[in-house]
Amino acid sequence: MTSVQEIESTDLGPAVEAELAEPVATISRRLWAGTALLAIVLATAGSWGWFGRWSQHLDATAVVVHGAGPVVVIAPRAGTIASVSVQVGDPVHAGAVIATLTSNAKVTAIRAGTSGTVLSLVPAGSSVDNAAAVARLDPVMQQAHAYLLVSDPAALARLEVGQSVALDGATGTLTGRISGVRTTPTTTAELSKRLQLPLSASSSAPLWLVDVALDPGSQPTPQTEARARVHLPAIPVYRVLLGDSA
Repeated sequence: MTSVQEIESTDLGPAVEAELAEPVATISRRLWAGTALLAIVLATAGSWGWFGRWSQHLDATAVVVHGAGPVVVIAPRAGTIASVSVQVGDPVHAGAVIATLTSNAKVTAIRAGTSGTVLSLVPAGSSVDNAAAVARLDPVMQQAHAYLLVSDPAALARLEVGQSVALDGATGTLTGRISGVRTTPTTTAELSKRLQLPLSASSSAPLWLVDVALDPGSQPTPQTEARARVHLPAIPVYRVLLGDSA
């Protein structure tokens, strides 16, 4: 009859048991460290999302002009331009004769109403109506400032007086602040004619003008188009994460 022998459990000894327990302790410490690190990361991200601020900006096209833009010299009555005394690009002083007009055998001198540079001029021999534009002058003696050209009503609603603006123009970066937001739209065609400046924006889209007062010391090149960036108020980061950046 076959006998069955019982196998007694063997005592491995303290040294072996310690060696077997070491990997478990190491894994446990790493899990705790990983959990603590994850908690710190989540707490930091949550704090940043709630208390952090997200910088915003709005890009637009701008034009730089002297004063309110070119000054129009008009005909005092209907007639024919008998002669012109200046050429495009000439500087003129206020009161200088720009051209002469004949009407009903009467000759009338047409004078500049301000000092400036001639941008455009009706040639001699042209027939003009009463109050028609004879010349346009760039009023170089007046302070230069910029217009932002905004075609999006939603973007216009985000602009306020006092917001800072940076313009990249022909003479480098100019800075200034919004001084006025106009609510009556114009068109690119009308503005281009008024400023005597070809504009890159679509001629069919309505445009709203936003006035920008340039900081003292700026050296702009008027009658030029520039890229502008308006710095908008920062908003909480969580609003950006939720898709609400307006």
